[in-house]
Amino acid sequence: EFISLWVKFLDFCQTDSPDFTFGKCLATHEEYLRHVSSLIPLRPNMVQVLVYIFLRLTLLYREAGYSEIAVGLWQSVLEFCCFKPEFLDDTDESLSLFREFWESEAPRIGEDGAKGWSNNTNSDPDTITTQYSANFPLASNVTSWVEAERERIMESQLPWRSLDGSIPDIDDPYKVTLFCDVDQIIRSFRNLAQSDELIDAFLYFSHLPHLTFPSNIQ
Repeated sequence: EFISLWVKFLDFCQTDSPDFTFGKCLATHEEYLRHVSSLIPLRPNMVQVLVYIFLRLTLLYREAGYSEIAVGLWQSVLEFCCFKPEFLDDTDESLSLFREFWESEAPRIGEDGAKGWSNNTNSDPDTITTQYSANFPLASNVTSWVEAERERIMESQLPWRSLDGSIPDIDDPYKVTLFCDVDQIIRSFRNLAQSDELIDAFLYFSHLPHLTFPSNIQ
């Protein structure tokens, strides 16, 4: 329960470990999330630590190039903690119903048409087809290449769904965030409801100022 020591160990795993691998670093974050989550019922102040480690985990994913999974994790945690149906009290039932919501591929927080898990009534979402206006040039034209690259970067801000129309020049399974990608993380948040710490951490992830600064707390 010596939190500062855990944080120092995470720093070591990410920066100075001689046998660093991305997988080992992820596993350390996930182990810590499970440990801190188990302490929350007895020590509510552990919520801040849980959110902090989750923020570090999603930043690690994004900086390693897995931005869709990073955003998908935030979508799942925000939906699960902030938009849970009021009638759900049992943890196992909550996880089961959330899986149904996630796998239905209904619009999630941050996407067009999203209403939140508790208000979701769309059991048959429409297929989405993404089309690019800028194509990679056959000739060596730096300007047109930059335009095409920027457009693809913007289209990669949110995870794709398996219902998205295929694009011939892209084949990347990591663009779709499946329930198995978020399942274990969601379990670490089973004792957490909406909190200022969670919202502030998401704003930090999104390069936005905290809500709880003295200048904007109102």
